[in-house]
Amino acid sequence: MSNQIEKLYIDSRDRQVGQKSNDFTVSIGNFRQLTGLTSLYIDSMVFPNSLYPINSNNNKLYLNMRRYLATIPTTYTDQYFSVTLPEGSYTPSEIINTLNPLITSSYNTAYPSNPQTLLTEMLYNEKTSVYSIQVTSQYGRASSTEPGGNFRDYLTVLDETSDYYEKSFIDSLNYLLGYENMSYSYPVDITPFINTPIIKNISSTALPRISGEQYLFLHCSLISNSESSTKNTSENDILYKINLVSGYSDIIYSATGHSASNVTVNTQSTISNIRFYITDSRNNQVDMRGGEYSFILSLRYD
Repeated sequence: MSNQIEKLYIDSRDRQVGQKSNDFTVSIGNFRQLTGLTSLYIDSMVFPNSLYPINSNNNKLYLNMRRYLATIPTTYTDQYFSVTLPEGSYTPSEIINTLNPLITSSYNTAYPSNPQTLLTEMLYNEKTSVYSIQVTSQYGRASSTEPGGNFRDYLTVLDETSDYYEKSFIDSLNYLLGYENMSYSYPVDITPFINTPIIKNISSTALPRISGEQYLFLHCSLISNSESSTKNTSENDILYKINLVSGYSDIIYSATGHSASNVTVNTQSTISNIRFYITDSRNNQVDMRGGEYSFILSLRYD
């Protein structure tokens, strides 16, 4: 072929047994010598918005409980813990209503021998779009690890300088809620220790990223006959950028024509299969939650 376009209909349901729609391989029939093939692109697509904005890649809130001993005010212990928000699609009020009971219970699960002395409440300001945690630090709770020792506890929302994150800081609920680039805690007043609660808000300073435009990326790899895992595309194997402009569970119809991104290929390849897989903007593979999709794949020959 020369100066021609060949179109293939690809449906994720036609994948090989045992594969999922977020990473699957399709056979293009008999092994084909794709002589002169220079690029491929998406011509049109039908895609379900089945991705939860809060998912296993970004649903952990990372905190630190710093416990000062009353008898030795300069002595403290850092107790790191995380709060996991269940996967789903949330409004701000649903986020705070779900997180509120989880903060205390998550700490108590991580440190059962150190009973929680903080009273916490997650808040959201609709005018400023700021999330905050209101903390009331009570004096006078004994710790089982320090018999007779009284503590004043201070909560900190970890910023990007912390090394406690299981993944990168960007892949955390801290980042999505707007806590970034600084330490989110309140000034520690450890002297004197008095029987007066300290009430303080730990507020975020950046706009939250729970809502707004979200993107997925469809990648492809050509698999040769001789080596089943050989990748014959260029390093930039992103085939299509999917803009999740509609709501969860809606169907996205995309017609792009020749304006779609091209993926260049080896001009002399014997191809047996094409692998397609989907990632988010952080290059994490995403769970399609049973969603299936289809598209027209155009092969360009020059």
